[in-house]
Order: sequence, then structure tokens, then C-alpha cells
Amino acid sequence: KGKKGIIDNKGNYILEPTYENIEDEREGYFKLETHNRIGFADRDGKIVVPLQYLDAGEVSEGLVWVEKEDALVGFVDMQGKKVIDFKLDYCGDFSEGLASATRYAQEEGEEDCYGYINKKGNFVIKMDLDDSGDFKEGLAPVCIDNKYGYINKKGELICQPIYASATNFAHGLSCVQMEENGKYGYADKTGKLVIPCQLNDSPE
Repeated sequence: KGKKGIIDNKGNYILEPTYENIEDEREGYFKLETHNRIGFADRDGKIVVPLQYLDAGEVSEGLVWVEKEDALVGFVDMQGKKVIDFKLDYCGDFSEGLASATRYAQEEGEEDCYGYINKKGNFVIKMDLDDSGDFKEGLAPVCIDNKYGYINKKGELICQPIYASATNFAHGLSCVQMEENGKYGYADKTGKLVIPCQLNDSPE
């Protein structure tokens, strides 16, 4: 009847089909949505994060970002306990202990913060970024003035922004474009183009 649930491999219901959407399992948890509210259940069908949030990320390293009514974002663990205060305006999923984040100034005299936070919610990398990817293999793609380069976990640019797009690293390579809407190639962990931009599609 247009609703989704979860069954085990014997056909028994783990969660009755009462949800509008259920996403694939991540780290042993399912993202659930109903009545425009999001929460999470474990593999036994137990609701571990109540369906009370407007939006949520993907479970990563045991944490997930969630958005409240006031549009502010924080992180909870998979028991639903708040781990990072709801003080962020944007954040990505954790990867290698860091997550991209943005916090706009709330009071006079404060400054906007952009960059990456640790699992205590502290900005350990502060950079004015147009866009940012996840840390993989110690590096992350970042966009500055509409061009992509790569930073390490100290926030140091190991490759100046020269690419029109760049993906997270996998097996030592990042898929890149030299020109917007152009063909794809691959850069290594120094930022050097090692496979020319002659491919018609990217892996993501």
C-alpha cells in the first residue's frame, strides 16, 4: 500500500511497512522517514534515534548529523544521545575523524566559521571554502574560488585549486575535470594528473 518496512531472510517483519522511505543499511542502522520526520532503527527493528528530525546524514563512525526545527544541525550517536551541540548551519558526515562544517555568526562580534570539525565539535581546520569533500586516505578535496585542490589534515594545501571538479580519494586516486562539464581523468595524491581527462563519465 505504498509503505515500506524491513523483513529478514525468512520473510519475517523486522519493521512493519508503515514508513514512507527506508534507506539501505549503514553501519548496522537504517534511516527511516515518515510524516516528513527522520530517525534510525537497528537491525532488530528497534528505534534508536526517534523520528523527530527534519533531515539527517548517513551514519558514519557511529555518529550522524541531524537537523532540528530551527534548521540548526548537530550530531547524535546511535542511542540518540546528543554528541555535538545543535549550533551548526551545515555539516557533512564524519570520515577519518573529521566532518566538513559551517557555522554562521550568531552575535555581533562573532565570525563565520568554515572548515572541518572533530568529534568534539571543535573546528580543527578553518578555511573559507565554496565546497568540500570527505577525508579519505588522509586528504580531502576542497573548492576555493570555484576551483578544486586538496588539503591534508593540518589544513595545508598539497595541491593548489586547479580542477573544475574533484572526488574523494580511493586507491590513491581522485577523479577530476580540468574544465567544467568536460571529460574526466584522475589525479594522484600530489595533485598531479596521471590519467588524462579523456573519459566520458565519473565513478560517482
